[in-house]
Amino acid sequence: MRIYDYDHPVIKELQDIWEPRKEYIDKDLWIIRNFLSQEEIDWIMSEARKPEEWYITMRSIYLNVGNKYLEIYPEYDENGILVSQFNPDTPRKTIPYFKDTYGIENRLMAVVPKYFLGTTTLQSFFAVREDNEEMKARSISAEQEDFSFPWHYEEDAKHPETGAKMTAAFSLYLNDDFEGGELKFLNKPDIVIKPEPGLLVNVPTSKEFTHKVSFVKGGDRHTIYGNCWDDISLYPMSSQEDC
Repeated sequence: MRIYDYDHPVIKELQDIWEPRKEYIDKDLWIIRNFLSQEEIDWIMSEARKPEEWYITMRSIYLNVGNKYLEIYPEYDENGILVSQFNPDTPRKTIPYFKDTYGIENRLMAVVPKYFLGTTTLQSFFAVREDNEEMKARSISAEQEDFSFPWHYEEDAKHPETGAKMTAAFSLYLNDDFEGGELKFLNKPDIVIKPEPGLLVNVPTSKEFTHKVSFVKGGDRHTIYGNCWDDISLYPMSSQEDC
């Protein structure tokens, strides 16, 4: 049962369990280790390793950032290309682990900033494919400058249609069988977060915490990604143009 009430006894219980496990690194930059069970990681990674249903996002620097919506049946355009699928009328799959009473989404709701309405989105940084010439050509400068995603911060992020403002962004790491992919901070060079399976990291949205993902090679870096917004009634849906 997915719960949307912050005062619900289950959410309070989960807060009591997980809040003490937060390791604060700098202000609201914190991590929780082993936030996922090995069983949960194994199932999600089995989905991540399937080549079907990935959606290459508009934010890809070199065709390297992919989303897969675990809960949503894939939709394709007339050319057979997978399209963004956050249409509220899109049929949903029943998937394990996320919406159980003590499942992943309720655990996340208990610890991340308000307001979180859920995520079942895989967001991955792909290593360069040797058989993809366009990807190889685009990746040259990114590798030289050591980023899979460049310096950025989310404080000024507003949805263009609703005006909703992002209040938090987090990643839940699923694997570490790759090189690179660390989370680095422009203004805090001594802080480097290395991915490890089951690690949850909450990144403050302010300019102070401008960050990047270092260049990924030797494997694909898989995460569950989510964010929070200041107004539930204006919570945005992603589209082909903004995802």
